[in-house]
Amino acid sequence: MDTQQRRILFSSTVMGERTHSKVASQLAPLWVLSFTIILSIGLVSKPGYNYFIFGFFFIYAVIGLSIFLQAHSAANYGSLFLLAVIVRLIVTLAIEAVPPEHTPGAVRLSSGLIWKDEAYYLENAYLFGQTADTLTKMDVLNPYERVAGFYALWILLLGDAMVWGRLINVFLGALTVVVLYDTLVRFIQKKSQYIAFWFLVSSPVLLHFSIVYLKENLLILGLSLIINGIVKLNDRYSLLSQMFKLGAGFAICMWVRNSSLFLLLLPLVLAIVTSKKTGKSGQSLSVPTFVLILVLFAALIGSVAAQPEKVIEMFGDLVYLQGAELLFQSAVALESGKVSINFPFFESVMELSGLSRGLGLTFLLLLSPTITSVYHLLPVLGNPDWYVFAVSAHAVSWWICLPFVMYAIFGAIRTKDIWWLCWSVCLVLWIIFCANARYGAGYDAFRYRDSYVPVIMLLAAKGLNSTLYPVSAREAQVWKYILRAYTVFVITLILLAGIGVIGR
Repeated sequence: MDTQQRRILFSSTVMGERTHSKVASQLAPLWVLSFTIILSIGLVSKPGYNYFIFGFFFIYAVIGLSIFLQAHSAANYGSLFLLAVIVRLIVTLAIEAVPPEHTPGAVRLSSGLIWKDEAYYLENAYLFGQTADTLTKMDVLNPYERVAGFYALWILLLGDAMVWGRLINVFLGALTVVVLYDTLVRFIQKKSQYIAFWFLVSSPVLLHFSIVYLKENLLILGLSLIINGIVKLNDRYSLLSQMFKLGAGFAICMWVRNSSLFLLLLPLVLAIVTSKKTGKSGQSLSVPTFVLILVLFAALIGSVAAQPEKVIEMFGDLVYLQGAELLFQSAVALESGKVSINFPFFESVMELSGLSRGLGLTFLLLLSPTITSVYHLLPVLGNPDWYVFAVSAHAVSWWICLPFVMYAIFGAIRTKDIWWLCWSVCLVLWIIFCANARYGAGYDAFRYRDSYVPVIMLLAAKGLNSTLYPVSAREAQVWKYILRAYTVFVITLILLAGIGVIGR
């Protein structure tokens, strides 16, 4: 990329100054590339004439939204949106050209799928998408059928082709990237913004969720809107627009999976109370007050880790939590010994009880990406294993974000910043629940964990900014040593898994 292209993508322009002709000249090459990829997908997937009608409206929507974002934002959000669309379209094209049924050894329930749970949503989507009458017969109290109904709508309108849902998710996934970036730039500086720009465009986990028939793409969009509204709630922006985003975000999350929302209530309330000023230092409390809050948070985390099913049952008496029974089912499976995972330390952790097992499963969830071994990451050229791609997407994103998340938590404690501490506790609580609900080391455990990727990236961006703009030279030097040791640890762990010394 030359200097001129960088200037176009990353230069800041005062809101409202750009004319539509100037925007068009900036974005036209990306429009052409998007159109070319859309056309290529139609040629390789052969979904019928409806595809080209749909493709026209898809490109029309992409161009229209990119113009709006580019012309009405201080940063180049239109370019960001288009780049995110292009990256996702390229992966969709690859899937259509070499479909998942050619994948050796993938765990799937039917052909053409990247992730095994896609079969459930597609089966119900095909059922509901036959006629308008069948669509109205879905059980709206069942969150899984609600998501299936979303995909069924496109089947009803356009016909039976898997590509519809993937392209709709591409559009929504690219929109999520813009919302997340708009959140992160409020409190990170120039070098951090540059890295965040490209990481959000190419983030493997966001990319994975943007092309599969799962609930997470909608869930992450809803969570991103909620967090964006919270971050900007006490800033100089319109209160009405932030309340609209909060309402839209909660509505989306309630439609998709409302059992994931109650952990957001804590940071939502406290973030408003502490009146965080985005981009500036947070609310610093007196030492006694902060220590008291820290002790209360530690007690909350300990109680959740020791008795997660009882905690969620208590919340369930106050809030309708559809899907929360998964935690109870997992607890029964663990007690009955029906769960067996070939992962380091898993059997040892299963022998523990109470708080020790809760924390042990949480520890396994922090290590779970090591299942993507060297062998898995090097599939036979020309015959890619798309399920391994999906699993590896979570591994790569998590290992990149984890040290910066930890650094952000350390910074919140060091500066006694209650706002950032609230988000930290929110993520820790969610990880504990995911570990106990999905056995800590399993595939579904880190899929559930990564449904909170907006919170993960919120903290990771804060930690990255602290890395690039350290408070002191000594701390920067110590942190560099820690990052080097962490990198060696990760590579060693993956290599040991790859040669079969640990795990499978």
